[in-house]
Order: sequence, then structure tokens, then C-alpha cells
Amino acid sequence: MQYTETACQQFVIDLNKVVAGSRRAEALPDVAEGLAQAMAKAGLPIDRLQLPLSVLFGLKHPLYFGIILTWVRGKGSKAWLRPLEEGQEKRARSLLAKSPFGPLMDGEVQQVRHRIGTPGWSDLPQLQALEEDGFVDYIATATELPDGARQVISIATRAQGGFDDAVPERLEALCPPLALALFAIYQTQVASQIATTYLGQRTGSLVLDGQMGRGRSASLRAGIAFIDIRDFTSLSHTIGVQGMLPLLNAVFEAIDDAIRPQGGEILKLIGDAALVVFPLLARDDPKLMSILRALLDAAADAATATAALGRPLRVGVGFHIGDVLYGNVGSRDRHDFTVMGPAVNLASRLESLTKHLGADVVISNDVARACRATCGTPEEAAVVLEAEVTLADPVTIRGVPEPVSLWTISRQMNATDGLD
Repeated sequence: MQYTETACQQFVIDLNKVVAGSRRAEALPDVAEGLAQAMAKAGLPIDRLQLPLSVLFGLKHPLYFGIILTWVRGKGSKAWLRPLEEGQEKRARSLLAKSPFGPLMDGEVQQVRHRIGTPGWSDLPQLQALEEDGFVDYIATATELPDGARQVISIATRAQGGFDDAVPERLEALCPPLALALFAIYQTQVASQIATTYLGQRTGSLVLDGQMGRGRSASLRAGIAFIDIRDFTSLSHTIGVQGMLPLLNAVFEAIDDAIRPQGGEILKLIGDAALVVFPLLARDDPKLMSILRALLDAAADAATATAALGRPLRVGVGFHIGDVLYGNVGSRDRHDFTVMGPAVNLASRLESLTKHLGADVVISNDVARACRATCGTPEEAAVVLEAEVTLADPVTIRGVPEPVSLWTISRQMNATDGLD
């Protein structure tokens, strides 16, 4: 057993490296390859590894029901993602029951082995597909994670004669450290995805890097967009909250898709409104016109997406730029990552004027001045943005000492865009 103990020690070292690199979702294929390499060094001559990360095996993910990682020697790794859907668990259990993993699901056995030419091999379509790719021996095993979930994993080889008789025992000996590593990968992935999903890519990364303490903040030059759905309250009384959920999701997805390429991040979803932050590199950032175009696209795309659901909705957008305080605020036990400052308040006030002024987007004169290199006058801006742009009369805004000069920006949109 000395060989196994030494192999396990090295296996643990190699697993630590795999876990350390597993935080990013895009690193998942590297996880599969890292595990395969660690197993090979531990004495398992494998040519294929498959690791299904699933709700059935303890995955708690806000977006995906399952993530199947597959590594094949000479072909590299790939990750197959299955989004969360209603009824997914029942379908998944039915499929797994008919797969080589089936006997492992109820806990009656810890390991199954199938060799080419045996009845079990020919009875399973998945193994027949492996045979067509040159595989001759297959082992699937189950291991219990620290939270009690039962995780499965499979290995296969193309080697003539298949695995030697010591491989099943070696695999079993490696299962305890493997279970700890897989649990760590689960927790790392889920923490990363939850932070990104609920805080945004930029802010979520800051939180994961440890910038979580109350009072930790920084001054940030940013464009602040406040985006609100019009007539949301009256419509929710008509169709109910459950009827509004698909519409809300469609609006927020349209917004996110439009603003993300320009560096925008939805920092908060506040009921039927979104607070979007665009960090700026300079006071006269040349991408401001691209940001304005993205905000117009967000308004148009939200109208089209909700029209396709039978309830066309319009949004109003207020946009201002300025220095904001970006960081943590809250009670001793409950923190919130947010932006604060006059620029945030003014963006909210500008959005409230969109319906009164009949505009999709209302921007402050500060925004217009900051992008004057490409929009010197409303007429010039209209050409660049392919929209109607008007310099409105100064408006008195609550909480702002002086009247604010505004620009209104609109695109002609059919209220039924997207309907057949």
C-alpha cells in the first residue's frame, strides 16, 4: 500500500492546484483536464474522464441545473451546460437511470465496471458510442461529498486489454481527497456565480477578493443610468405579480445585453428599475456616445422583447456622469455594495422626467459637454445617434440648487414592435 499512500499524497497536491484555478466559470474545462492529469500521475492510465456536476450531485447554482465536464486525450476538455428548467430533475433522473451511472444513484454500489464485449457494455448506448471512439474499458464510481451529496465520476481507456486489475482499488483509494476537492470546486464555483449574478461581474469580483468590510469604498468617475419601466404599477394590478415576472425578466435581459459591451453593469435591480454603472476612464471619455447608443438600444430592445410576450412595455432612462462613492454601506450584519452621491440622485430625477418630456433618454448637459467632441449640437448628436435629440429648457429638480439643462433623446418605435 506504500505506492497508494505516496500517490494519494501527490494527488492531494495536484488537486489543490486544480481547486485554486476553478473560480472562474470559464475555467471549468481546465478543471476536467487538471483532474485527468492528477489521476494519471496517481497511477490511473486514463484516456477519458467525465464529471457531471449537477443538482442531483450537490450543485447549487443560480443558473444551471447541470454542468457536464468531459476530457478526452488528444481532444482536450469541454463543458456542457444545461440551464435550470422546470421539471429538469425528473427528466435527469430518468436519463441517469438508463446510463452507466444508474447503479450508483441509489447508493447500493460504489463502483461499476464495463469492458468491451461484455453484456453490460453492449446493453448501454453510451458505451457503444465510446466503443466507436476506440474505448475498451470503463469504470464509474461514486463518492460522498462532505455535505452528504453523492457525486459520480467516470474514467475510460483505449489501452489494449483495458485497465489492469489494480485500477479499481487505486480509484477507490483516491476518492476521499477527490470528494474534498470536488466539494471545494462546487463551493468555489457557486460562490463566484452567486457574486456575479447578484452583484455583477465587476462588483462580484471585488467582493470575492475580500473587499467586503463596511465603510470600504472608493471614489469613481462614472456614468450613472437609472432605468425604470413605465406604467408598471397599473399593469401589475391588471395582470398580477406572476404575470409581470416574464416581462420584468425580458426587460432586464434586454438592458443587460445592450449595456454590457460598453462596460456597463447592472449594480442593482430595484423592483421595476435598474441602476446601471459605467466606469469612465477620463472626464471626456470618448465612449460616452457609444454608451448613449447602448441606452437607446436597451429601450428599443426592451419594448420589442415585451411586445413579443404580448405586453409591450416602454422604459425611461435618466443618465448623468460624475464622481460617486463606490463601496460598502449597511448595518453591522447586513452590507450592500452600492454607489452614492449627487450623480446617482440626479440620474434618478432625470429618469422621472422622461415620460413628462416624451423621451426615451434624458441626459444632463454635463453629459452633452463631456461628449462634445462627437456631439457638439443636438443636430450633430442626432446624426450620430440616429435619434431625435432636443435641448430642453432648464428644469428645477428637487434637491439640486440650480436649474438643470437637459437633452432629450428618442427613437421612433412602434408600440407593437415584435408582434406577428
